[in-house]
Order: sequence, then structure tokens, then C-alpha cells
Amino acid sequence: MEKSDAEKNKLLSIISHDMRAPLIHIQGYLELLNENELDSKQRPLLEKELLVATNSTMDMLTNLLQWSKSQMEGPSVNLVTINLSEAIKSTLEMGEIQARKKGITFSYHIEPKIIVIADTDMLQLVVRNLISNAIKFTPNGGIININAQLVQHECKITVSDNGRGIEPQKQEKIFSINTEPAFGTNNEKGIGLGLLLCKEFIERQGGRIGFESVFAQGSSFFIFIPALPA
Repeated sequence: MEKSDAEKNKLLSIISHDMRAPLIHIQGYLELLNENELDSKQRPLLEKELLVATNSTMDMLTNLLQWSKSQMEGPSVNLVTINLSEAIKSTLEMGEIQARKKGITFSYHIEPKIIVIADTDMLQLVVRNLISNAIKFTPNGGIININAQLVQHECKITVSDNGRGIEPQKQEKIFSINTEPAFGTNNEKGIGLGLLLCKEFIERQGGRIGFESVFAQGSSFFIFIPALPA
């Protein structure tokens, strides 16, 4: 029981941490708009980014409330047939904004016809965590790439970066609740539970997660989820 409570507390911590980042961005956008020091070309772009950040934060809040409900009522998964590109579009856009602020080249290619069987909220949370980790551990001038491809009856989503990679001695416990929190390239502190959360949510959907990493060269995290044949 004590272990279960500790895991719940850490899960709430990681989700709350993920919500704080876009709220800080929204605060920064509003401060700039309030200062009225933007020219006519900058303002529309900033307002667009503000809208994306707000929408993303609303999605995160929805995820948090639904996850909290699942903890009280027991785990439940709402598997539906969804278009992958549409389902994670806002998540990718938010990741692009965050990467740009750190001077990271962010690119993605999701075939618009890929149809997967997944819980939309859980899938968004997993992809968001993987992107957040990639940004955290990739330095200014680095590269992050997200792509998806059909592999037989599954869809493989890969988040790759050329960041610091994972030390060999830490790789074995990377999906464990006992993994040690790490600091990003800008000294960003992590909670240390994001990947455990990703593993739990992907497996609930009948999928799996894995990774490849070379220390000081970068990492690639990939998830497999059921998909409809092309």
C-alpha cells in the first residue's frame, strides 16, 4: 500500500511538472504582449504561439483529471480508432515551440493516413513526455526528429535526438520508479518518473516501448501501438 501511494504521488508530480512548463511560456507571452514592444509582424506569430500553448495546457489538465479519476475508480483505457497525425498534432506543435526556445532544430514527419488503435489522452501524454525529455537533454544547436511508420500491424513512433545520451549504468533502470532524476543541458531538473509513466500507459494500450542510446551521442525512444493496415 505504501509503495502504491508513493507511485501515485510521483505520477502526480510528473504530470504537474509537465503542466508548469507551458504555463511559464504563457506567462512570458502575456508579459511581452502587455509591454506593447512588438511590431506588427511579431505580434500575430506570438499570439499564435500563445494559443498553441494554451490549448496544450488545457489538454494536459484534461489528462491530469482523467488520470486522477482512473486512480480512484481503477485503471481504464478508452481504445478508439484515430488518425495519428491529427491526434498528436497539438503535441508536436508545442514541442516545436519549446525546442525553438532552446535553439534546437525540431522536425517531424507523420504520414497523414496512419490509423492507430489507442487511448488518445494516454498516447498524447506519452509522446509529450518523450519530446520533453529529448528537448531537456539536447543542447542548443541540436536536432530532434519525430517520425512514424507502419511495421506490419503496428505503428512505430520514434523520437530521436543527438543530445547527451544515457550513461550505460543508468540504462537498465531507465523505466524503473527507482531511476534517479537527471538534469538537462540547461540544468533543467526532471522528476525521474516520465519514462515509467510512458511505459505504463503504452502497455495499457497493448503497445510497448524501447530505446537505443549512445552516451554523448544521442538517444532514440520508440513506441509500438496497434494500427490498421494501410
